[in-house]
Amino acid sequence: MWEIEVPLPVARFDGPEDVAALEQAFHAVHEELFAFSDPDSAIEIVAWRAQVRCRLRAATDVSTPVDPEAATADRVREAYFSGSGTLATPVRRFAGLAVGERFAGPLIVESPVTTVVVPPGAAVQRLPSGSLLLDPGRADAAAADATPDATPIHETEAA
Repeated sequence: MWEIEVPLPVARFDGPEDVAALEQAFHAVHEELFAFSDPDSAIEIVAWRAQVRCRLRAATDVSTPVDPEAATADRVREAYFSGSGTLATPVRRFAGLAVGERFAGPLIVESPVTTVVVPPGAAVQRLPSGSLLLDPGRADAAAADATPDATPIHETEAA
C-alpha cells in the first residue's frame, strides 16, 4: 500500500471521468516516485487535505469572547505526565481564560474544538487575538510552586 499526495486534477468531481482522472494522476505520481505503477490496481483515498487562505479586514475582531461564568476550574482529572507521574490536573474551559493571565501547568484547557494539555513547569496565556500562547520550558517560581488549582500566575500583559 502506498500513501502519496496527489494534486486534484479537477476543481470538482462531476462524474466518472473526473474520478478516472484522479486515478490516472495517482498512477502518474506513483510512476514518478517509484519508477513503476500498476494501473490495473484500485486506489484507495485515505485522507483529504485542503488549504484555505483569506484576507481579514484590519478592523475584524476574530477573537473568542471571554465567558466570566467559565472562569473557574471546572473539575480535576488524573493525568499522566512523563517525569512527574500521575497528577491531579485542573480542567478549565477555554472560554473562561481571561486575556493576559498566565496559568501554570499542570492544566488541561478544553474547548468545543480542541484540548490543550499544559505539562508541569509550563505555562499558558490567552492572547488578545484569542489564541493560546504555550510556554513549554519556562518554569517560573510561581509555576513550579503552584498547587494544581489552575489559579492565574498573575503576570498580566497590557492588551
